[in-house]
Amino acid sequence: MTMEGFFILVIEPLLWSLVVFFSLLTIIDTFNNTALKAKKYAIITSILVFLLVASDDIMRSVNW
Repeated sequence: MTMEGFFILVIEPLLWSLVVFFSLLTIIDTFNNTALKAKKYAIITSILVFLLVASDDIMRSVNW
């Protein structure tokens, strides 16, 4: 149960954040040719996705 909780709260949101980070970085860098700006946007968005997925998993695991 501990390993499952660790996966739900940390690993799954982290994987989604990495997917969003690298896809946004690629898309923004391809169209704008500004690597620094793309990196900032991708980092901020991936952090928000991490928090969103983690909070969603926490809310699903709480028994109301």
